[in-house]
Amino acid sequence: MTRTRKTPQSWITAGHAALKKVGPEGLKAETLARDLGTTKGSFYWHFKDVPAFHTAVLDAWTDAAIARFDAVQSSVDAPLAQLRALAGYSTQPLDRAIRAWATHHAGARKAVRALDSHIISVISDLLAHQGATHPDFPRLTHAAMIMGSAKGRETETLIDLLLVLK
Repeated sequence: MTRTRKTPQSWITAGHAALKKVGPEGLKAETLARDLGTTKGSFYWHFKDVPAFHTAVLDAWTDAAIARFDAVQSSVDAPLAQLRALAGYSTQPLDRAIRAWATHHAGARKAVRALDSHIISVISDLLAHQGATHPDFPRLTHAAMIMGSAKGRETETLIDLLLVLK
């Protein structure tokens, strides 16, 4: 087995892949080292311990998920167009894996809350710009985004309904 030096990002990427494939049970240093073709020593060179690794994995996911959401929003200029564009935002397999992990891991729960807070805040601002200020509307839209199809038809329909109800 060829052993090569790995970067923290190598480990984080492997952690994301393991989460998608097997869930949080795959985030063990020995298992990841085997998958990366390196030693556990490399893991501990980059991370103090497994909880520190979990934090790095979750921070990287949060940053990437927020950037992905913001890219969809900023793909158009007008607030109404942004709201409609966000209907096409859909969760990724890693998002679903981390949401499942959040049911029993405080750090994952914190990461999910950070992402959700950002998304709901943006949706709230965009809906308010259209005069739709009911406090439940942003959360309903967010739930439709998480649970809807990749094409976002359900979310589009909900947004249209909310704008009529405003």
